Amino acid sequence: MNSIESFKIYFALRESFILAGKYLSVSLLLCSLALFLNYWLRFSRRLLFWFSFLVISACFASLIWFHFKINRIFLLPATQQQPVRFYLPFWIEGEKLFFWAFLFSLLLISRPDKKIEPWLYASLGALILSSLIFDQTFLNPLPSFNREVLETWQILKTASAYQAHQSLRQFGLRAKFFYNTIYMWIHPPLIFFSYAAFTYSFVASLYLLRRPAEKIEKVTYSFIKKGYLALTIGLLIGYPWAIFAWKNEPWWWSPKLNISLTMWLLYTAYLHLRIHPSYRNNFRWLTYLNFLSFSSLIFTYLTTYLIPGVHAYG
Repeated sequence: MNSIESFKIYFALRESFILAGKYLSVSLLLCSLALFLNYWLRFSRRLLFWFSFLVISACFASLIWFHFKINRIFLLPATQQQPVRFYLPFWIEGEKLFFWAFLFSLLLISRPDKKIEPWLYASLGALILSSLIFDQTFLNPLPSFNREVLETWQILKTASAYQAHQSLRQFGLRAKFFYNTIYMWIHPPLIFFSYAAFTYSFVASLYLLRRPAEKIEKVTYSFIKKGYLALTIGLLIGYPWAIFAWKNEPWWWSPKLNISLTMWLLYTAYLHLRIHPSYRNNFRWLTYLNFLSFSSLIFTYLTTYLIPGVHAYG
């Protein structure tokens, strides 16, 4: 298969995926609305969750299939001896919020306490709806990657054979040193797992404002511990990647990295306060600190798109 044919196959694949994505998006929209409405209608919540989980899993499986097909389409000359393929992770670009929702749904497989169950399911619906509105995961798949493909395609159509080869080589180097790096397959999933666990703890803590309950507080604490462990490992893995990827950039001043560290410090403060004898049973103070920590999480996520820096995508 020559390069021209590979690009044509990719464009046809993307159009097919977008066509199927319209139906997937409608299915996810209906699931999110049902999860919201069920807070008041009180239909069989567990049955609705499992139906939603199957829809989410099917949509995630379609992303895996789309990425796998891209992997089979392109074989690029990054070096003369070792051509490379794309190994695109399933949580990049416009897939972030949906991946967050998918991980959150995995945490809900273990049945939550009935007191907070409807709140958690409504939060899952909110995450799904956010991914549909802000990212359009299935209607505009991998927009930045697609832009790179289009730019390379334009060069192939108009440039000389030598320029076309150089363009393909640059495209291949991008695959080798960015998309295919091992850090891309470890750092983001850990970070998004921590986000999912912190979301669970935040929603559970909302109940504590209305009615303090030791059992719910223990759930909140348990998920903050899970999220904190994943966040800590993810940050530690991310720093070597930053040195490797941005060695000629002042990456240590990146707003995203510094705000991420602030989020880690706030959750560290929560855990220290939680084990302190004077505050262990003070649900209100712990809840306020949890709210502040989760607010920093949301701000950290938005920083990627709103504040310029080496870690910015906007």
